[in-house]
Amino acid sequence: MASLAAAKLGVRNAGRRVGPASPTSCPRTSRWKNEDGGQVIVLVAVAVAVLLGIGGLVLDIGMAMVLRGDEQRAADAAALAGATEIFLGGTVSDAELSAQAFAEENGYDSAEVVVRVPPKSGKHIGDPNYVEVSIRRTSRTSFIRLLGIDSLAVTARGVAGLNPLPGDYALIVLNRTACKAYDHTSSSNLTIKNGAAIVNSSCEPSAYQGGGSLVTGTHLDYYVEGAWQLSNNATAQPSPTAVGFQIEDPLADEPRPVPCGPPPGGPSGCIGKSPTSDGTASNPKLTHITSATVLQPGTYYGGLKISGTGGGAVKFKPGLYVFAGGGSSTGGFDYTGTASLSGTGVTFFNTDYAAAPKAADRPCGDFSLQGSGSLSFTAPTSGTYKDMLFWQSDSCTQAFKYAGSSWTIAGVIYLPNAQLNVSGGGKLGATQVIVDTFSYSGSNAITIDYTNYVPTILPVIALVE
Repeated sequence: MASLAAAKLGVRNAGRRVGPASPTSCPRTSRWKNEDGGQVIVLVAVAVAVLLGIGGLVLDIGMAMVLRGDEQRAADAAALAGATEIFLGGTVSDAELSAQAFAEENGYDSAEVVVRVPPKSGKHIGDPNYVEVSIRRTSRTSFIRLLGIDSLAVTARGVAGLNPLPGDYALIVLNRTACKAYDHTSSSNLTIKNGAAIVNSSCEPSAYQGGGSLVTGTHLDYYVEGAWQLSNNATAQPSPTAVGFQIEDPLADEPRPVPCGPPPGGPSGCIGKSPTSDGTASNPKLTHITSATVLQPGTYYGGLKISGTGGGAVKFKPGLYVFAGGGSSTGGFDYTGTASLSGTGVTFFNTDYAAAPKAADRPCGDFSLQGSGSLSFTAPTSGTYKDMLFWQSDSCTQAFKYAGSSWTIAGVIYLPNAQLNVSGGGKLGATQVIVDTFSYSGSNAITIDYTNYVPTILPVIALVE
């Protein structure tokens, strides 16, 4: 029986490998599975920690960037506030206090704000026209604190100051306080081609325009404390704009011609040549022209008057013509009548004559061009008085009366302390007009063809760093 059972077992197991069982095979498979699972858990935990760290870093840095944006806006605004103080004539201390106060109004205390006038770094280091503001605040972290980073330091810096920009002013009205410094009572139009106008005065109105007139230019500016008043259906194109500055006299430092006194002379470089025998340094006398002639440059002691001539021509040789004293009744440069006047490369300068022996001859004479003949003048294109055409000294306060019609002139009209009184019409010419005040009462439209003889600089306050 035993052998039969063995035989059956042998048949049943035919083709199979029969040997001793491996008591360790099943337990080994179970341990490997446990070890693999543990490694996965560790890797997942590390990955989650890294992702959380990256996410936390992104969020905390994002919050820091928002804080920096706020700081930058506050620093820029504080720097502009300080620069404005300097522009308005304040001291360094005024600028620092203004900048500090502005930063504090935006939520930053004095320990977080540093104001430097002038800047201690950057492109404008050492320049007292600029203000540097730095703000530093510590941002507490929320997520990356788990990585041992408790805070992030956030810093912003702004620098502001005067940023001069070129202007395109064909008409500059310099007076800073006069009401109606620009006084346009004519019903006719004023056109400024390719140029602008600016009125400096702080009075209201600083510019007056009436009579249904139209003024046009590239832009029409007036100081913000003044006003451009439009009356009786007057219009301006484009609409006048308030600006936050009063433009400086661009010719304030230009050396003025000075007439020489009686022998033994006068200051170095004075203009002493008397081109006629009518007036001399010792005996000023009005030179009166009544017929066609050719005039020479030099000093006309007692002034020059041109009248009559029956339509004849008076020609001016190139050079500087100084009209020295003579008083308002007889001196200066007075043109009436029908004569045609012409000159190329000429400068006409009206001034007083303090060295005149008689007190009556010392004041400025009138500067008046009111003839009916043709007029063609161009300023020098080189030399000491380049581009200067009609010029009046600072001591002369009488109005320059300009009443021509379609005269042809090219150059600068410069009256630092006097009014340009235009009562004629037509084209003023290729000019740049720089005057104390301006009055227009003529019955014909006038045109100024702007030419940039004298660069004008606008003192704009701006962020520069």
